[in-house]
Amino acid sequence: MSARTCGIHNAGDGLAEMLTAGRERLYLRRFYDRHAFNPEAIGPADLDRYADDFSAAGAMRAGFEIYRAFDQDVIDNRAKLERSGKLQVPVLALGGEASFFPSTAAEMVGEFVEQVQTAAIPRCGHWIPEENPKALIEHIMQFTGRS
Repeated sequence: MSARTCGIHNAGDGLAEMLTAGRERLYLRRFYDRHAFNPEAIGPADLDRYADDFSAAGAMRAGFEIYRAFDQDVIDNRAKLERSGKLQVPVLALGGEASFFPSTAAEMVGEFVEQVQTAAIPRCGHWIPEENPKALIEHIMQFTGRS
């Protein structure tokens, strides 16, 4: 995913931080709802906690920096791939069935990992632990041989 696809998250010069300052709860509610299969999975108490955490000095900037780093991540990952080859340990890549991930996971992760197992978690968008924790645990347990 290119940083260009991340809209406000990639806005430089502190624009994203200025637009969300004092509005963290409102911003987060919209962000979570937009990427959820079930927006109610992140309830009011959860949202209050996240909003409190992201209201701390520098917290929103730190969150936005993840997206701002995407383009450099691509460069760094490709350089590492060229130097060392694909990762040789098994990797489990999960995505919610209602997110972008299932349609691109095998290709994205497979570019850097030799042994990748992908799965789409049902009734989920981006927030797998909140939206379908049981399915998440089942996939992890199966992948680690503990089921």
